[in-house]
Amino acid sequence: MLLLNIVLGVMLSSYNTFNCLLNSGIIITTIALLLGVSVLQLKDGFKISFYCLFPFICSIELILGFLSPESLTDNHYIITIIVITFIQLSILVLSKIVSLIN
Repeated sequence: MLLLNIVLGVMLSSYNTFNCLLNSGIIITTIALLLGVSVLQLKDGFKISFYCLFPFICSIELILGFLSPESLTDNHYIITIIVITFIQLSILVLSKIVSLIN
């Protein structure tokens, strides 16, 4: 998926470099979260849920990244992406804590 994003970033003139880099970061972050799910010893229900939920959220973040304007200042799309990523990370940490308790 990352390779496809980079190829599309090079080939399409309407796909800005800023958006290509932003979406590449989103893909790398999602890969890191999914790697965390596979490495952490979580209950099976959590793992199955995260393997379905995180790619779905990634697709929403990719749409936001594609629609994002090219500036970092006052960019509500990037703020939303950061908040969503923080929520994903928080849910992953909380599920690890719950898995340790039970």
